[in-house]
Amino acid sequence: MKLKRIWLFPLVLTALLPLRGQVNIERFVAGVDSSAFLSASQLNIEYKKGNVDFQQISLEHLSRWRLEKQSFLVIYKGELVWENGRRFVAEMLLHGRYMHRLTKGIYGEFFLQSDFNKARLLDSRSLGGAGFRLPGAWGMKNMTLGLSLFFEHEEYGLPSSARHAPRTEAWRGNGYISLAHEIREGLKASFSAYVQPDVSDAGDLKAIAALALDIGITGNWSIALTGDGRYDSRPPDGIREWDVNLDVGINWMIR
Repeated sequence: MKLKRIWLFPLVLTALLPLRGQVNIERFVAGVDSSAFLSASQLNIEYKKGNVDFQQISLEHLSRWRLEKQSFLVIYKGELVWENGRRFVAEMLLHGRYMHRLTKGIYGEFFLQSDFNKARLLDSRSLGGAGFRLPGAWGMKNMTLGLSLFFEHEEYGLPSSARHAPRTEAWRGNGYISLAHEIREGLKASFSAYVQPDVSDAGDLKAIAALALDIGITGNWSIALTGDGRYDSRPPDGIREWDVNLDVGINWMIR
């Protein structure tokens, strides 16, 4: 059976990577098939014993409903960690998106998101925004372009001596591109990237670029090899601006 691409953002296998809270939602939205309903999940497990006692379970789930002109998308992401006998939730994210077809090649979209990420010292983050997406841009059926604007509120768990503000708010632009190519039946490559500048401060910028290779196992199962690079020009104290990650995951989908 021909593999139909699940655009799942790769789950990170280590709780120490600094920028995981910056999620590439576009990889969920673009390129999914035309089924009226789609549900996809990915589960990752990491286990270390010895000098480091560390276990981690990550779950990511996508549900999408498609009507004649509208689509509804819900994404959940959670990460549970056991480290040296201590259990805690390291990350959680909930994202909702509504898309409406305005013309044959233009969609309007509205989205809300709430998340936190202990690895980034992020106690809470909430955002909401709206924009436009252009699937099949420039006559290329496997390319999607988009432009949107959203308001972001973040709160960090920082010491009083930190240079970074404990609370930030910003209006950010969001420009993205997504590409896909089926190399052969059951093997598909994809690329997506976006930039999110603060509209009032060009020096405040977040960005992601991600490359994925999907290898079909059966009609519902696939192996995803992914690599992504992320950038935050103004991270909290002690967190790096750049982060590069490679990952292998197993995807499951029903439709």
